[in-house]
Amino acid sequence: MALLAGAALVWLAIPRVVSALAGLPAGPIISELRAGQQKEPRYLQIAANSQRSALAWIDDGRGWGWLGLLTFLQAQDRGFDDDGRALLDVSIAAHRRGLALSPAQTYAWARLVHAELLHKGPSPQLGTWLALSMVSAPYEKRLVFQRLELCFLVWRQLDDGVRARVAEQVRFAARYKLGRLASLAKRRYATGIVRAALADVPDLRRRFDAALLRL
Repeated sequence: MALLAGAALVWLAIPRVVSALAGLPAGPIISELRAGQQKEPRYLQIAANSQRSALAWIDDGRGWGWLGLLTFLQAQDRGFDDDGRALLDVSIAAHRRGLALSPAQTYAWARLVHAELLHKGPSPQLGTWLALSMVSAPYEKRLVFQRLELCFLVWRQLDDGVRARVAEQVRFAARYKLGRLASLAKRRYATGIVRAALADVPDLRRRFDAALLRL
């Protein structure tokens, strides 16, 4: 009996072991991307193929999120031409699958918004996804400005609850890097949004206005 139980455990472990081995080539490339490094298209292809092989064995939410990132970068590298649009579709599907399995993926929610915005344009659904990204990691310095840019782009689609979360993000960004916030707000015609978010923090708003004048 014990022998049969041991054999069953080994059998059940096989998919996870094979998945880990299949995903080995993707690991270092994904780590470098997470560190902010850019990778050549051939490395993105190697990592994407590896990640697909791993997912064929284990249906893993974060693994799908990484495939979504890789295919998004491939689409971006192609300039979103016909092949790039097809890769964008793959990226969106991968992100959706990954987030359905593992919702606590802050960056994946933001990437899904970006991909859908490029694919179909603004929609109320994007506000929901942005809120999920903000809720899961409201003080993520590496993401705050990219996420705010997305919020500014879809501002008209956001309800009052999401806008309140955006205001919190604005105040956080102002305390973190005020000059960068001013530059982003000017570029995305969002100075009014930022000034309204800083209304209860007069000193920050004065400094924001001064930063605008320097641009």
